[in-house]
Amino acid sequence: MSDSNGDNILFLFPLHGALLMPGTSLPLHIFEPRYVQMIREAMAREIPISVFPISTSGNYEGEICTYGVLQVLNEKEDGTFDILLVGQQKCRLTKDLKSTPYLSFEYEEIYDDERVSEASQEDLIYLRDYIWNWTSDKLETEAEMNQIKAILQDDSKLISYLTIFLIGGIKKRKQILNASTFDEKISLIKQTLIPNSIYMGKFLPEVKKHIVTK
Repeated sequence: MSDSNGDNILFLFPLHGALLMPGTSLPLHIFEPRYVQMIREAMAREIPISVFPISTSGNYEGEICTYGVLQVLNEKEDGTFDILLVGQQKCRLTKDLKSTPYLSFEYEEIYDDERVSEASQEDLIYLRDYIWNWTSDKLETEAEMNQIKAILQDDSKLISYLTIFLIGGIKKRKQILNASTFDEKISLIKQTLIPNSIYMGKFLPEVKKHIVTK
């Protein structure tokens, strides 16, 4: 995705413990003045935004992330924003443009091998059934139910949502995002995930927050 000038540039929003994944949505309240300015410039220049964990070194070049399309849900009287970032495409940050007061990077898009082996398909079938059994009696509206059904039928979205909601550590989430094949991602999720309704139950409010109803 290019900005209005045709350049592959994104704004980076470092946020503790947060990682945007392809096909997922991330609601945010933007109140810090420099990031309010970032949102305004992103809208004006049609620049995508990536949310990525804070680096203690301050160096993000070479990192793999996901850029998202900005949707403004509410611009408040005090100048703050409620926004939704919808993850669009995996990419690698190639050049720090040394901008202030917020970070901007050149990037290159990355495309995973989306083929799924027979063994991995069996794992996906299990995960689909498990997620459906877990959510079907807890979602309150038909729109939420339909959105879950859509996620379950899309391998990429299913992998992303499993990663965001059921994988606890940010290091493991990044490892899954960085993996270049769906088979590798599914294997990492399988190795990490302990299917336990008590463990998963606390994530339901977060799952519902991220479901985009139309």
